Amino acid sequence: SATEVLPLPIQIIGGTPGAGGDYSTTITGHACLVGYWRLGETSGDFQDTGGVDNDTGNDTGHTVTRSVDGAIVGDTNKAITLDGSSGFVRVNLVDVTDGELDVDDVFTIEAWIKKAANGVAMTIVSYDTGGPHFRIDSTNELDLNRADTAALASSSTTITDTNWHHVVATKNGSDIHIYIDGVDVTTSVTNSTISTLPVDFNIGRYRPTSATTEYFNGSIDEVAIYNCALTASEVLLHYQIGIGTAET
Repeated sequence: SATEVLPLPIQIIGGTPGAGGDYSTTITGHACLVGYWRLGETSGDFQDTGGVDNDTGNDTGHTVTRSVDGAIVGDTNKAITLDGSSGFVRVNLVDVTDGELDVDDVFTIEAWIKKAANGVAMTIVSYDTGGPHFRIDSTNELDLNRADTAALASSSTTITDTNWHHVVATKNGSDIHIYIDGVDVTTSVTNSTISTLPVDFNIGRYRPTSATTEYFNGSIDEVAIYNCALTASEVLLHYQIGIGTAET
């Protein structure tokens, strides 16, 4: 059965705790990064601050609360809160058609999340049919699925508190991993080859053309997409920088 994730104690690994700017600099400096939404904008589109192109996201007609305190220690950049019933961010079709976010079967999805409800399925990031779908299921475990097609992996632990958590899903063919707060918690792996299409994808809602919504209830911050699978050491480093314990 799944184990509940408890907040980890903050421990200084060495040197001085990193400032919040170190986190965004680390993410944008990664060679595989193809999209990065910090979600701190007070108005207008949510900017892609790290991809090859600027694949903007919008919340037009959706209930999104902006300028809430973010996940990264020492960083004044803000996050968004979604209401679990209508709020999400859509990355625009006109931008995605350039193919930059067409990650296929090798990718990483990374985000920081803060839940406001338990026992409800909710999406973190979703492409359309056949693409990656990173979510929390109704048992409070993390799942990586091939949207409307196949379950790929789940987490062996659950998230049931209201703290910020660093969550990551990686896929390199049949090598699939799910991480929570820098720890590999992967279980129940079944491979299915992903071939994404250049279509919209959502932050905080299931795939754009689905009648099933799975709106996220809580806060989301620092969403990043890579066209490679981050290593376990890279995932851990990102988490440590985010909570201010990495050596600088």
